[in-house]
Amino acid sequence: MQTVCDRANMVSRRSKQYHHACQLLRVSQYLKTPFFLPCVIEDFNDDEVMLSPLHLQHLKRSQRHITYSSLLLSDKPSVCCLFVLYVLLMLSCV
Repeated sequence: MQTVCDRANMVSRRSKQYHHACQLLRVSQYLKTPFFLPCVIEDFNDDEVMLSPLHLQHLKRSQRHITYSSLLLSDKPSVCCLFVLYVLLMLSCV
């Protein structure tokens, strides 16, 4: 009986792994083409910017942070420029 249960669990686990791999493949194909994702700058500091994607409100706060180093910028953007952009975006929402 234990062998049958172990076998059933293994088959179930393999099925879930295959389904997960298929989902990752679909997402990777989608990410190969450029797309526009409207966002609002929620907050920023010297190291990172926190975006609030309008269509992805379910994201956790930690998933909305983007460090400047991950953007492959030659120079860190000045906080002054980000603040101006932040103010303009906030004014456009009013």
